Amino acid sequence: MNLENKNSFLVLSDRGSVISYRINGKEICAGNGEENPLFTIKLIDEEGNGVYRCALEAETVSVEEIPEGYAIRYSHIGEIGLNAIVTVKRKTDNGFLWHLGIENRTGLRLEWQEFPQITVPNSLKEDGGDYELFWPAMEGMLVGTCKKRRASPMVHYRELGGQSRGFSGLYPASCPMQFMAYYGEEAGLYFAAHDPRHHLKTVEYRETEDGIALEYRLFTEGTKGDYDMDYDMVTMAFEGDWHDAADLYRDWMEKNVKMPPKLWEDKELPDWMAQSPVVMIYPVRGTVDHGDMTPNLYYPYQNILPFSERYAREMDSKIMVLPMHWEGTAPWAPPYVWPPYGGAEAFTDLVSQVHEQGNLLGVYCSGIGWTVRSTLEPELDLSDRYDENLICRTPAGKIEQSRVIGDKIRYGLDMCSYHEKVDDIVSNEILSIAESGCDYVQYFD
Repeated sequence: MNLENKNSFLVLSDRGSVISYRINGKEICAGNGEENPLFTIKLIDEEGNGVYRCALEAETVSVEEIPEGYAIRYSHIGEIGLNAIVTVKRKTDNGFLWHLGIENRTGLRLEWQEFPQITVPNSLKEDGGDYELFWPAMEGMLVGTCKKRRASPMVHYRELGGQSRGFSGLYPASCPMQFMAYYGEEAGLYFAAHDPRHHLKTVEYRETEDGIALEYRLFTEGTKGDYDMDYDMVTMAFEGDWHDAADLYRDWMEKNVKMPPKLWEDKELPDWMAQSPVVMIYPVRGTVDHGDMTPNLYYPYQNILPFSERYAREMDSKIMVLPMHWEGTAPWAPPYVWPPYGGAEAFTDLVSQVHEQGNLLGVYCSGIGWTVRSTLEPELDLSDRYDENLICRTPAGKIEQSRVIGDKIRYGLDMCSYHEKVDDIVSNEILSIAESGCDYVQYFD
């Protein structure tokens, strides 16, 4: 099966695998595509175990030509009552549209579908190649080698399960956009989910024997029945670097997604936010995020005032004073943070004095984890408040330690945001902080 669109030429095997994808005559598909399935589906059994099935396991595959492309039907995938229909079509202006529907007669819950599975050559610049990979996780990353991520204990690739790690390509979460870009001087591939409803998905990359797999795992909301995507995956050719790929994504967003008001036009936000104050972050205890938490030169709280006054004058800007390690329980010890270290009165006095300078004060919290024990404050004990019903469990029903805030800081668990009591805890903490008069609260880590 061949599809051509302007400067892109796509070749699919009889089973739908991507075996060649050429842009400007340059091959950007790695390895032997005959061995790489077009999709993989993960289901969950009653014990919470993952059951994986892929396109190559279909008993029969039939292909039908449709306007602008092909419809590929996969029947009896893995002999468990699973069928799928894929359509691949030329996009009007450039590239191709990909869509997958699943017929699920297995009695198992669908968790995700990885689709379409495209692997590019591992030819990145820092390894002597010509290409870069734009990965939109966190603030956005330009990947020039896979070696650094592979060696990192914090951000190395793991399959995303029922528990967040904080550093991953989960959208919408730590990953704020739905596109990746793989590009060099001769060819550029834009690969995106054009999903205006922002369904949960991974936007990830991982090393394989063939190259670098560009991973989109599209979560299916745990349905036991059929599932049909209500958006398209999109691959397009482009020239340039990540800025040009971002322009393609921005163009789609502005035409298809209701955008929030510009910061300076949003009447629900305080006026100071449009002024973009300089944020001055500092700890009141210790010097790093673990180890000794003895109060430092910025405590008592008022000790910061000469610094905020100086920087406001030298930068000709409002300063947002943002103390860290201010929580009354222990640093990085959610969910309970109020009253603050040193008492509410001392903190409220700081807010008033910062405001007298014409500056602002904010706080940063650590989200809805449950702190069992802080390694920074060994005497911290929240066992009398602990309620196991508030804690997230794996699909198999187990409670596991949170991966977001590490062992050097705390031993903790993840609370479930779906539970009403968790809502109450969060609301009470935020309201208590707000009553101090502070200007900004980032409660969710």
